[in-house]
Amino acid sequence: MPSLPSGRFQRLALGAILLRLALYHWGPPLVHQLADRIELATPLTSYKRLTEGLFLHGAGFDPYDGHVFFQPALYLPLFSLLYRVTGARAVADGVAALLFSVMDVLVAYQLVAIARVKWRREPVRTLEDSELSGGQKAGEPVKATVDADAKPDSPAPAFPEDINLHLQPETLALLYLFNPLTLFSCLARSTLIFNSFAVVCALRHALEDRPAVAAFWVAVASYISFYPVMLSVPIVMILVQNRPNKLPILVQFLAVFTAALTVLLGTSYLITGSWKFLGATYGVILLVTDLTPNLGVFWYFFIEMFDHFRLFFLMAFQLHTLIFAVPVAIRFQERPLFAAVLIVAITTLFKSYPSAADMSLLLGLVPLYYEIFKYMRYAFVLSNAMVYALILAPLFWHLWIYQGSGNANFFYAATLVYAASQILLVIDLVQSMIRRDIDEAYPSVRNKLIVQE
Repeated sequence: MPSLPSGRFQRLALGAILLRLALYHWGPPLVHQLADRIELATPLTSYKRLTEGLFLHGAGFDPYDGHVFFQPALYLPLFSLLYRVTGARAVADGVAALLFSVMDVLVAYQLVAIARVKWRREPVRTLEDSELSGGQKAGEPVKATVDADAKPDSPAPAFPEDINLHLQPETLALLYLFNPLTLFSCLARSTLIFNSFAVVCALRHALEDRPAVAAFWVAVASYISFYPVMLSVPIVMILVQNRPNKLPILVQFLAVFTAALTVLLGTSYLITGSWKFLGATYGVILLVTDLTPNLGVFWYFFIEMFDHFRLFFLMAFQLHTLIFAVPVAIRFQERPLFAAVLIVAITTLFKSYPSAADMSLLLGLVPLYYEIFKYMRYAFVLSNAMVYALILAPLFWHLWIYQGSGNANFFYAATLVYAASQILLVIDLVQSMIRRDIDEAYPSVRNKLIVQE
């Protein structure tokens, strides 16, 4: 039975909703500007494009004919119902603002639930300085050699369970709800929030050993934006972890995933009366037919690309997004949730139409492994590079589009810095977790420089 939100979370949720509604009410110019920001709204997540699709659908036209609307067909009846029930456009916009604010809170609640289950299943364990071998002081690097084939030290010293020493589960909600990227994405009414909700629901129910529910939410997330299908690998690994009989779980997951996705696609066909939505949603994602600038690395490259090279590089770019799922899951098979976080990070980096909302979800998941923060080498550099890029991107966009004193290279340079910061984040997370695992398996080399020979 799901637990009720704590009083601390309820206060955070109320504050987050009130802040968002206040900005919606007293800052319409800001809201309108954010809705047009390409860093926040991509062709696949723009609320303005959604409203245009709703208008075309309501007028009896196929919303996918005009190369404007690229979002899932199920959004059409859901948001049409919202506008019909509320009547006036102003009222509908207000209700939509409340909807997106509540969705942010629901994502935060799922993050809290994930943290509770994760820290119960994998308690954070620490070594005190007094437990270090050889009288070595903490943080003093000493060269040590570890045999790659050696067995872990046995018996290992006790690691005191320390779940709440540094971070409370509600802290993840605080970090997510009041992250400027989350706040601005909510004000821009980026529809990516529905994908984020499906992803965290899938992770939560996988951790709670609910294969059918987890499979359903993976299907929903994959239906919305395709790339979450890669999460099937680590989520299945979470579900079968420590189970002697894995085949029934795998069969159940695949059956529910296939059935749910089939129902979603079939319902979309019934709504639109054709299969055009497949090309207008997943086709745009995979073939990158809309070259509207965004925070990703695809758009500029394919603007400059000769047509006869396009297919080759398109396959290479998309392969970079999809190829890492299995290797990451195999390398971190003992930590499948961490593998899922890494896949979210890789997707955020390499997907064809990324936005700030992708990064806000990733930054909400990373603190689940706060115990590796002390191992990170590039935290200062990557955080500054990310802030630097997110500040310069709108400035360079203004110079390029409005002032005419810059060009596309300016904005693309900022997106490359942003991508580089994400690459550093992935590298840092991987090396930090590997070092953490070594320190737990070989306590005698803790806080020493390790050289494999």
